[in-house]
Amino acid sequence: MLYATCDITAYPSIYLRIQDFWFEIKPETYVLPKPRGIVGDFCPIAIASSNSNDVILGRPFMENYYMIFDIDSDEIGIAHHSLMQSKFY
Repeated sequence: MLYATCDITAYPSIYLRIQDFWFEIKPETYVLPKPRGIVGDFCPIAIASSNSNDVILGRPFMENYYMIFDIDSDEIGIAHHSLMQSKFY
């Protein structure tokens, strides 16, 4: 896990484009709370690199959107959360 400053103002929002839609991941969701026992201004960052072209959208992404998992149709629907404020709406 990557650790960096806990100051969320030091990080930008991350924007992902899926098909023709833009999705925002704010630093409030990808900078995690400081764990007990960590000395200094270090918090875990919930973003990791990979050696593949696959992308895993986990908790930091799903926390800000309604996720609909339609098993019968083998589809995933994503809708903006009504409390999420984004300049891409």
